[in-house]
Amino acid sequence: MSPQVRERALEPFFTTKGPRSTGLGLSESYGILQRHGGKLTVESAEGQGTTITVHLPVASPSVSEGTRGEPARFAASALRILVIDDDDEVREVVAEMLAAQGHGVLQASGGREGLALLEAGEKMDLVLTDLGMPGVTGWDVARAVRARWPGLPVGMLTGWGEQIDDATPDRRMVAGVLSKPATPEGLREFVAACHATSRRI
Repeated sequence: MSPQVRERALEPFFTTKGPRSTGLGLSESYGILQRHGGKLTVESAEGQGTTITVHLPVASPSVSEGTRGEPARFAASALRILVIDDDDEVREVVAEMLAAQGHGVLQASGGREGLALLEAGEKMDLVLTDLGMPGVTGWDVARAVRARWPGLPVGMLTGWGEQIDDATPDRRMVAGVLSKPATPEGLREFVAACHATSRRI
């Protein structure tokens, strides 16, 4: 890798392989290792090759395992999360990151479908929705959830995050706004912050 590529190799969605690649292989591996107290290092020189080294800590089963063999830190914080996004690839990546963090995830390919799932009785702890979707936008989703399920927090995932500030009229309807692309750690913190608002509603 060139020095420039090496510096960005662990960034989510960064790729040198063109539009058919998601650029998530190394970044997801890096995130998983971080969550388990490990680390990933990359050594590379153009024309010579690349070495990726994985370091994992050793822990006793009594410390690392919770009920049913799951990590103990997931057992107390697992949520049911509805992810709404019309971009299949982005939605599935977000769902995979959430599932890797121990959450139960339900996916919807648009605002109308997501609201229909809630109407059908799906019990969720949090809704994460894209903003710019055809037909039913993220603001429409937030407005409907606030009217029908006022105790259910809604988080906004959007590429327009920097354009949404606290002065935006509809901003009060959502628990938080996270700019895409989201990193695993950023998503973890965002979910925790959004879910915390349900206790204050």
